[in-house]
Formats: sequence, C-alpha cells, structure tokens
Amino acid sequence: MKRLSRKKKILFSLALYFLISCICLLVAEVAIRIVCPQSILPRFVENTTWGIRKVLPNINTIHKTPEYSYRYRTNSKGFRGTKEHEIVHPESCFRIVVQGDSVTLGHGVKDNETYSYFLEEMLNEDGFRAEVINMAVSGFGTAEEIIQFHEVAKKYKPDLVILGFFQNDPLNNAVCGLFTVEEGVLCRTEDDFIPGIYLRDRLYAIPGYSFFSQHSHLFTFFRQKASSVVLRRLRKKTEFHSTPIEETKEQNKGNATNQNALLTKLLLRKHVDDVAQTGAKLLIVDIVDKRLKSCFPTDVEHDTNTMAISTYDALKRSRDEGRKPFYEIDSHPTAEGHRAIATCIYEALRDEWASETWPSI
Repeated sequence: MKRLSRKKKILFSLALYFLISCICLLVAEVAIRIVCPQSILPRFVENTTWGIRKVLPNINTIHKTPEYSYRYRTNSKGFRGTKEHEIVHPESCFRIVVQGDSVTLGHGVKDNETYSYFLEEMLNEDGFRAEVINMAVSGFGTAEEIIQFHEVAKKYKPDLVILGFFQNDPLNNAVCGLFTVEEGVLCRTEDDFIPGIYLRDRLYAIPGYSFFSQHSHLFTFFRQKASSVVLRRLRKKTEFHSTPIEETKEQNKGNATNQNALLTKLLLRKHVDDVAQTGAKLLIVDIVDKRLKSCFPTDVEHDTNTMAISTYDALKRSRDEGRKPFYEIDSHPTAEGHRAIATCIYEALRDEWASETWPSI
C-alpha cells in the first residue's frame, strides 16, 4: 500500500507539473500574441543533390503576420502558384523564367499578386503569348541562383531570364560560401549551403512540431531568436558590412563594400555569361527596398544579350501617389508594389522590343 501510494504521489506530481507547464505555455502564447505578435512564415524548403535549397512541391498553407494573411501554394515542381509548366518549350510562346529571393517569390502576397504573375498577365493582355515561371526561393542570393540556373532553369529553355536583385543579396552571397574570390578570380568552392535543413527534417519527425511551427506565436518567437543568433554568427564570420545609399536617384548605386561587393559583381558577371551561352536573354531587375535604397553594383559588365533596370522610379512614384508599395513593418512589397515592379519590367521589355534591340515575341 505504501509503495502504491508513493507511485500515486509521483504520478500526481508529474501530472501536476505537466498541467502547470501547459498553463504557463498557454499564458505565454497568449501574451506573445497580444504584446508581440509573430509572423507565421514557415519556409517549406528541402535539400537538393546539387547542394542548395529548393521549395517543396504541392504546398498549400497560410502565411500570416500582423499585417497580412494569404494562401501560399506551389506546384508539383515547387514553383510559386498552382500552374504546371512542361519542360518542353511550348510552340509559339515566349517563355520567361524568373529567379530571386523571398521578394520575387512573393512573401506577403497571393499567388496572383506576384510581379511574375502580373507580368504574364500584362504581356498576354497586350496580345503576346507569354509564359512566366516563378522559380524564386526565399533566402537566395546570386550564388545560389547561378547553380539553380544550371540545374533547373535552363532545362526549361527560357527565351528570357529575369533575375530579381534585392539589397540583401551581397550578404547572402558572402554567407553561403558557395563561391570565393581568389586574386580577383571567381572560384566555386566544394561547399554546400543548406542551412538548418538537416536539423529541421529531424524536428519535423517529432509529433506536433509541424503544427506548432505553422500556428504557434510562442514557438515562432523562439525559432526566430535562434535563427537571428545563427545569422549574426554567419555575418561575423564573413565580416560583412553593408552601407546603403542615400535616397536620391543619382546616388542610387551599389555600395556593398570591398570583397563582398567584388564577389557579387563577379557572380553577376558569371550569370550574364552563363545565360548568354544558352542563347537566352537576361534582364536584371534591381528591386529597391522600402527606403528606396539599393546595393546593386551598377558597373557590372554585360553585353547586348543583357539589360539591367532599376525599380526606383516605379516604386517611388507608387509611394508618392499613396498606393503603399511596401508593408509598414515587413520589408516585402505589397500587391501594389509587385504591380509597380511588373509594370517597370513590362515597359522596359516593350521599349526594347520596339527598338528591335531584342527580338520581338
């Protein structure tokens, strides 16, 4: 009887501790939601055999922050939206592949509100038969986009590649360690860059982890803190420093510093050459941030197969007209911002085709 009573006491104590812990976690969850609501933006990515990340296929989830809530979906290849794209190039169709990071992927907007979607819509409404494939991956820089082009994008035989460049790309290029500069020459390292995927895959095997990662503000709070620590260490390791430019058009030139600026410039040059070798055209789109600032190295050499444009004027005009092209807290463009970017791209393409610098559709 005494032993049984002791066991009961132990079980009662454990149950009590469990109940108190659950209550504490519940109170903390409610407090975080009220005082410091988190952005629920799980990144559904996986490893690849070529050493970088790719977006998981057939995702259908909700991305939610204090500023927005939208449905996020990918097709069977992990490209944004539900539309499927055959590898075989469609006849009498101008195929455009779009590469970039979370801005291009469309964090903050619906599938039909990305600048890739708007661009396809604009081209088709104007009488062109165009197909635009959004292959962006959150967190990508130019280094990963070069590898993605070789392993994925060029298999679709695009007529045009659009590269969305954002001001954190130089940081991503330095942190990933996929390329280095040795005596002024770009060199591919033997490293892979799949941050956190090994750990994440094992965490997702734990029952309930997936649910909490998609719904709990408390869980997201601690996960973001852990991610910030890792990112700070990576930044310190690469000794990256970025000096944004002033908000004037004349000064809107690249200013990521020293070795990292050189690395990004050489990566862009390589992307120019790699795309040209396939016979496709390349359009580099410098997407300024919500302060209308950029780190794009404007002295990148390129040939007649490549064009570089800035979204500065389009996004500034949208902002000045009160259309709010960016979220106030989040750094990503709104649907209005994506429409402005798409309009900027469309007008640049229309002008080039009209001047017959590039072949028309």
